[in-house]
Parts: sequence; structure tokens; C-alpha cells
Amino acid sequence: TVEAGPLNKALRLLNVMRKDESVLSPSSLVFNAAIRTCAEAHDVNRALKLYDAMQLDNVAPNVFTFGALMTACERMGNTENLNKVFSLMKQAELSATNVIYGAAISCCRKAGEEERALLLLRKMVQDGLKPNVATFNTVLMAQAESRNMENVARVYKFMTSEDERPAEPNRQTFNIIIRVFAEQKQPTEAESVLRHMRSAGFVPDVDLYTLVVSAYERVGQPLQALRLMESMNAEGYAFYEDKVLNAAFKRAVKVANSVGRRWSTADGELPQSALDSEGLDADKDEFFRK
Repeated sequence: TVEAGPLNKALRLLNVMRKDESVLSPSSLVFNAAIRTCAEAHDVNRALKLYDAMQLDNVAPNVFTFGALMTACERMGNTENLNKVFSLMKQAELSATNVIYGAAISCCRKAGEEERALLLLRKMVQDGLKPNVATFNTVLMAQAESRNMENVARVYKFMTSEDERPAEPNRQTFNIIIRVFAEQKQPTEAESVLRHMRSAGFVPDVDLYTLVVSAYERVGQPLQALRLMESMNAEGYAFYEDKVLNAAFKRAVKVANSVGRRWSTADGELPQSALDSEGLDADKDEFFRK
């Protein structure tokens, strides 16, 4: 962040440029830099006052101006002024860019407004923009932090739909989704995404397996936990070297023995999830359905 001293010095210099006729008048580039400085100082009100000063000086704003203003909102999670920035941009007859939408979505995430973050993502797509994976991940984090599992699934399906494929999921994408499904006791969905992660060429960290195994245990499906651990063993993971997994293995074997069954892959058939292949080709309109 920018300290108050340097920020005040920068603003005083801008005022001199505005008032002293012997000095070159500030351009949009100068105003944009000053607004960005306010943004980094977490001072959205000063940033908006600088925009007003631009209007008084007849300096035309551009998309970089509004990018800086939206960044000021994002730094503080200030969704109230987010509306104002979009309104000012409309008055200036300018369209939002990927950067502006990305900052707005991050702002909504910080404010805990996950539905609004998803709404902005939809608006981006409808405006013909292509959100990058970082923007999708921000929306996914907003849904995950609010435990909105329906929206987590909806965004992921849209990302991986055969027709759209707007952005390829990365390691962070898979981590976000697997963790929240496991934490919310939905191990079938978590394991489905774990398989997708491997298919995409990523090697899941052992802690992701641990979360899914633990989730199967917590929902009373120890044989599914055993099946997953057996598949881990086949792929070279020594689960017995992990204290949590080793303990889970022993508990699951104990349960299996108590009902007179030997543990094997057949004991826990591979569960099907709505996130599996047939679910990924869902109508893209599902993403835009509120």
C-alpha cells in the first residue's frame, strides 16, 4: 500500500499542475496515475474526487481511468462505489474490459457477495469477453467461501463444457473445488473432480486425497475410502506413510472386517457424480440460469 505521506505529495503536485498556468496541464495519463495511487492507498473517496476533477478540467477519461477506479473499489471490497464506477463508465460511453470486470468480481468476493460475482461473470460472457482462468478462480473462491455448492458446480461445468471451454482449469481451480466439496461432505463430487484433475495432467497433492478419504469416512462410506486409497497405492502413493491416511485405512479395514468383508476395489464401486462426463456437456444455458 501507498503511505499517506507520498500520496499527499503526489496529490499536491497534481493540484499545482491544475492551478499553475505556467505548468503543463495534467493529462488523462497523469490523472490515471494519481487515481491508481489512491487505489493502492485504499482511498476510494479520493480516487472518485480525482475523477470529478478530471471532469472539471475537461480531461476525457478512458478505460484505464475506470480500471484504476475499479481497483480502488476492489482494494477495499467496496461494492457500493462499484455501482458508481459502472454508472460513470456508462455515462462516458465506454465498455468494461476484462481488467475492469476482473477487479469488480474480486471486489464482490472480498465483500462476500458471491451471487453478484457470478452475475458479473455472466455479464462478461454475454458482452463477448473471455474471462481468464484467474477470473473464474476468483468466482469459484467466492462461491466456495460462501458454501454455495450449486454455483461451484455450475461455474465448473461451464468452464469444462465441450461447447464453450472458455478457460482451461488450472491446479488452483481443481484445488478450490475438491477442497470445498470434501469439506462440505460431498466426497463423490470431490473424487470426480480429482479424476478430472489427473486427466488434465495434474498430479494431486496427497492432502487432496486425504480430504476426500476423510470425507468418505465422515459420511459413513469407509469402503469408498478404502477403494480410493487402493487406487492411490496403485499410482505410487504410500498412504501408510501419511498418519491421517494410515489411520483412515485402519478404521476402514476394521469396519469392513466387522461386516465380514474383505477390502478390494469391488467393495466400493466407483461412484457417479453429476460432475462426471455426462454432466459436463450440460446445456450452456444452465450457466446463465439464475
